[in-house]
Amino acid sequence: MKSFWNQRINAYVGVYTGLGELTLNGDNDASGQPEYAGRVDFSYPSRYRYREIDDRITPIPMFSIGINGRYANKAIPDGEEMLPNSTGEYGIKVINGKKYVYGFDAAFQYMGFSGQFELHQIKGEPKSPTDPLLHNLTSEQTGGYFLAGGYVAQVNYFAKKIKTVFSARYEELDLNDLVAGNSQRFSPAIAYQLDGFDAMIKFQYFNVLKEESVDPLKWREQYRIGIQLNFK
Repeated sequence: MKSFWNQRINAYVGVYTGLGELTLNGDNDASGQPEYAGRVDFSYPSRYRYREIDDRITPIPMFSIGINGRYANKAIPDGEEMLPNSTGEYGIKVINGKKYVYGFDAAFQYMGFSGQFELHQIKGEPKSPTDPLLHNLTSEQTGGYFLAGGYVAQVNYFAKKIKTVFSARYEELDLNDLVAGNSQRFSPAIAYQLDGFDAMIKFQYFNVLKEESVDPLKWREQYRIGIQLNFK
């Protein structure tokens, strides 16, 4: 990691196993190949203080944008299998083949207002043309790859005088572009501070506007109440 211009610009690069917590078991996938990741972000007018809520009531607008990328080639030899649980819930955390990930994010803070935006896209190129991620489509139909990803946008306002945080979040996700449809979800919330951020109560409404056929949920809306306690 390297910073420039008084930490307004930060650059990161890393090489990882690409298996997450499975590495703690001492396991490695049969490909033996690592995952590469990099990121660059820029903040103005000063280095960015990464807080989801602008509890400091920032008097000068503060912005940050970043781009990131990841690459892995986990094509395993014929006759071998992926490690159990390594592919994740939707089968795209690790794939038997090449995976490219591109991302963009932005954030701002000003006078109690704050916002976050993230956009990510995965391009997967499975080794086998009959891989389940290609959904039994021909190579002519798929081009040998699939796309997944989406974006999340959230805005917040901290009304300090009444010790209340208002927020709203919208997300649109597509697990696989070879399957029609995507998921769209909206969630507004109100949180009241009983004792600053050490004790809060939050009410949240969660609505599934649209869902993808490969990821159907058993509900369309939820009402949630939660309590946050921070013991020092």
